[in-house]
This record gives sequence, structure tokens and C-alpha cells, in this order.
Amino acid sequence: MERSDWSSLQLVQAALAGQTLPRPATGPLAVHYCAKLIGVSLRQYTLDAQTLAASILNFHDRFHPDAVWLSADTWVTAQAMGAEVGFPGDDQPMRGKGTPAIQTSADIDKIPDPDTDSQGRWPLMLEALH
Repeated sequence: MERSDWSSLQLVQAALAGQTLPRPATGPLAVHYCAKLIGVSLRQYTLDAQTLAASILNFHDRFHPDAVWLSADTWVTAQAMGAEVGFPGDDQPMRGKGTPAIQTSADIDKIPDPDTDSQGRWPLMLEALH
């Protein structure tokens, strides 16, 4: 196969396998930029699975990267682990609030076992994937 004929999937798979590529595989982590492209607030983008998915698909349709990332913000996993999060404003990204639950190594036992069906916004992320 001519290297110029590679599909996005082939490029990404080859990149992950450490193979030589005809060009770099692209997959920018656009996150909040995706929300801006369709004119929704970061709150709506972050809390609504349909909006999150539509925003990312719109980004893909407009820019044609080889891969896209499903990401609401950097706090999804921290929230699932028990961190308190919130919005400082309607169109500002989520951030941590209050005192961090993990202050010492002894506090690590406070982190719950992972449960993607119930913790934080993990269920929302799974819904956005469908």
C-alpha cells in the first residue's frame, strides 16, 4: 500500500505500535474548544452527554483529525475518586473545591474502588460514547 493511501485508523494503529509513518497521526485534545465551536457553555458541554458528543463530532467533521478524544475536563477522574468539584462560573471549566480529600499517604485508602456506572461523571462519559 502506498503510504499516502493510509487511513486515519491505520495511521493511529501504526503510531501506537511505534511504526514509521508517512506523516504524524493527528488527534488534538481540543476539549473546551469543541464547546466553543458549537456555541455552548462549558457547563452544558461538561454536564450533558449529548452536547459533549455532538461537540466532539462537530470538531471531527470540521477539522478531520485522525483521532478524537472524549474528554469533558481534567476533573472527571478526580471527581469519581471523591474530589469535590464545581464551576466558578457558567462558562468556566470545572475545578476542585474545598479541602483535598487526600492529604497524606494514609488517606489513599479513602479512594473508592472504581465503578464507572455510578461515580462522578463516568456514567455521563460512557453515555457520550454511545
